[in-house]
Order: sequence, then structure tokens, then C-alpha cells
Amino acid sequence: MKNLIFTIFIIFALFSAKIYADIQDFTVINKTGSAISSLYVSHASEDKWGSNLLGVKALADGESVLIKFSGYGDKCNFDIKITDKNGKAWVLYNVDLCTLHDITFTSEHVK
Repeated sequence: MKNLIFTIFIIFALFSAKIYADIQDFTVINKTGSAISSLYVSHASEDKWGSNLLGVKALADGESVLIKFSGYGDKCNFDIKITDKNGKAWVLYNVDLCTLHDITFTSEHVK
């Protein structure tokens, strides 16, 4: 009986960890009027951007993409930066990715 309870506990812990690890994943919707060539995320308390999460393909105006990232535990507030091929940047600050899962960039977010 102890083994069964222990096994159930381990399965629950692993399942919970997987759900918890993906809590900050989000979809970026591009309504900037330009193709996005890079996307960076940084915890709101940090002053450096992480690596480009968009990959090699540009995100055309009107398209969307799911961004998956990990390593931040239960942190929720992030800054999100996108750039086009000319280096023009759009930035959203202090976005709560634990509650917001669709992030739309428009021409108003130009930095």
C-alpha cells in the first residue's frame, strides 16, 4: 500500500511539474505592419535580453506563433521585445505571462 501511495505521489508531482513549467508559454500575434525577425524575453527584473526565441523564420504581419520557454519557475512578469530586419524594435514591459497567453504587437509598441 505504501508503494502505491508513493507511486501515485511521484506521478502527480511529475505531472504538476510539467504543467507548471509551461505556465509562461504564450502566442505572439504580429500586427506591426512589418515582418518580425527576432523575439526576446527577459524577466522584468533583469536588464539583459535572452536569446532569440523566434528561430530562423520571420513572422509575417498578420501571423502568429507559439513561444515556449522555460527556466523561470513561478516568475510571471516579463519584458518582450521584437525586432524587424531593419532593427526597428517593439517592446512590451512587465507582461504577466501567467495570466496573458495571447500577446499582440501593433505599431503603437515601437521603442
